[in-house]
Amino acid sequence: MVFTERESDYRGVYHLAQGAYGRIEIQPNAVPGDDGQDDLYSPEHPAVRALLLTDTPAPEPTLHTRLGTVQGLVHLSRESS
Repeated sequence: MVFTERESDYRGVYHLAQGAYGRIEIQPNAVPGDDGQDDLYSPEHPAVRALLLTDTPAPEPTLHTRLGTVQGLVHLSRESS
């Protein structure tokens, strides 16, 4: 899996990998705010410094299993489509 650095006015700098499994993004929780202060990308998790966002066309059990082996990675939530 190869991540490329991306930058946006809304999200700041983040890293993206795409493939047959879908998209995986590494996103800092602190994002540029309109008032010069950082806002939180995920305000419901203020203590989390970085987020790993996955977007798959269908549930991906292999990806879920592999991510489950990453030490310190905590599954925070799942959004239904």
